Amino acid sequence: MRYSLEDYDQHGFLKTPIWLWLTWFWLSKAWLVFVMAGATRHNGVDILAFCYPQRSHFYAELALGLPAVIMMWCLHLRHPERVIMTQWIHRLTRKVTLLSLIAQASLGVYYVILQHGKFEWFNGISLLFLLWMVLYVCNSRRLSVCFQMNNNHQVISPSGDTLIDSKD
Repeated sequence: MRYSLEDYDQHGFLKTPIWLWLTWFWLSKAWLVFVMAGATRHNGVDILAFCYPQRSHFYAELALGLPAVIMMWCLHLRHPERVIMTQWIHRLTRKVTLLSLIAQASLGVYYVILQHGKFEWFNGISLLFLLWMVLYVCNSRRLSVCFQMNNNHQVISPSGDTLIDSKD
């Protein structure tokens, strides 16, 4: 057995790696700013204007962060009794996360083009983080084991036990 018992949740699924959670939080940073702005009430408009001077950028990042927010919410719906939901989560999580990362990186490149190549630290750091996250999602062995399914559409554990069989 590759992972210890603490690495599994109460339903027998391998817990989601912390790096995937950080990736999802980075993708949903516009949602975090939106919640912070809403929580402060009086200074909310100032916070939004400081973080996103152009409203169109804010709305674009809200739209691109929505899949990450949905993935964070759906991950808690994994349960052996919810066969279809669990299979959907296991099948799409990596793909949706990777597409969101690529879309967010494309938006970052678009921001650089809008500024005529003028360097800004936030854009540079953001693009670097997005590149690291793409490499992580593509190459992480733990992430692939966390959302592994076999050819019969069965959710399997790293020890090889069948957790969910779609034929039941």
